[in-house]
Amino acid sequence: MVHGRVPHQAHVHDLVGRDARLAGGNLVVIGSFYDYYYFQIFGKPTIQNPADLKGKVIAATAGRYLGDVASYKTVSLCWSAAAQDGPLLDELLDFNQRVISCYQGFTGVTHHEIWVTSEGCCHCEIAARAGGGGITACFESRTGVNLRQVAVQAQLDGSVSPSIEVASHLTGWAVIHAGPGVLREPIKVPDEPWVVAARALAQPGSRLEAPDSCSEGVAVVSVRGNTEAEVTHRLREAVKMTSIKVSAASTSSGPADPGPCG
Repeated sequence: MVHGRVPHQAHVHDLVGRDARLAGGNLVVIGSFYDYYYFQIFGKPTIQNPADLKGKVIAATAGRYLGDVASYKTVSLCWSAAAQDGPLLDELLDFNQRVISCYQGFTGVTHHEIWVTSEGCCHCEIAARAGGGGITACFESRTGVNLRQVAVQAQLDGSVSPSIEVASHLTGWAVIHAGPGVLREPIKVPDEPWVVAARALAQPGSRLEAPDSCSEGVAVVSVRGNTEAEVTHRLREAVKMTSIKVSAASTSSGPADPGPCG
């Protein structure tokens, strides 16, 4: 188990088009659209246990979901691009630090999701785990650190590295959905120098059901670039290069174009 108190995992779903009261607080968020950000964060080390590192974030990256986070319901992309330097990223990192400081007994990896509204940042959920999709590959591209390995190490002996550098290049990832139907051929994923990682998650002959969550994709691809715009463009290209052939009433070759960003 993770040493110290583990962050409580609280979900607030389906905010679009209605009021929603955030768990554990009195703030009421009203509106029709919310930017939705995630973080991957290291907690403080406990083996060294310096007092000034209690509740301090060692390294963090932030990404913005592109489009609808419930896109799996229409069998389309769940995708994200890293937030680039600027006032918004500074605000996100500051908010994240203030949340993490509430868990001074925690060491390890956290996944933090935040809504950004006209009133500022609003907490969505935090959990003691690495994120899904291409988050692990993207974080490793920018830091040289594997989040899942760190999460296990923190549980084994309560330690994480006290210093981690985050590279200046940006990353992004896309989970590609398909189905219902039968996968007829091996999924072909792109092999470009700017592709950080690409994985097929289903084999020929697999019977695919309509996805019930963002994580139920058939392929995931992660890319890198110098700007958020370049990362987004390369994600579009990588998705177009991914060949997925599913047969049911009809046959589709390749995922649909992701369309404009949300």
